Amino acid sequence: MISYESQGSISYKVASSEAHVLEKMPNCTYCGAVKFEYESPTFCCDNGKVKLVHVEVPDKLYELFTSKSKEAMAFRKNIRLFNCIFSFTSLGVKLAKELASSRQGVYTFRAQGMVYHDLPGVAR
Repeated sequence: MISYESQGSISYKVASSEAHVLEKMPNCTYCGAVKFEYESPTFCCDNGKVKLVHVEVPDKLYELFTSKSKEAMAFRKNIRLFNCIFSFTSLGVKLAKELASSRQGVYTFRAQGMVYHDLPGVAR
C-alpha cells in the first residue's frame, strides 16, 4: 500500500493495483462446491447436512458467462455493477412502538442483533 498525507490530518492509504491470487482450496467433499481461502468449511452444505436442489443454468445466462460475443463481453465487464444493482438485504423486525409512534423529528429505525441474508430455498 502507498501512504500519503492530505492537506488535512487524515492519512489515506491507496490500495495496490497488483492482483492478489487466492490460494487453491479443495472442493467440498460432500457437494463439490468450490471453496475460497478462509471460508468456513461448513459454509456450503454444512458437511452434507443441507441438500440443495440442482438448478439448471438458463441457456442465455450460460452464454453470457462463456461466449465471446460483444454482449457477453460487456456483461462480464460490468458484472460487478449488475451484482450491486440487484443485491439487497430484507429485514424482519419487531417494531419498537416508542420509536415508531413519535410524531416529531426524524423517524428512527433500530436494528438489534445480526443482519443477514435469508436463503429461503435452503432447508435443513
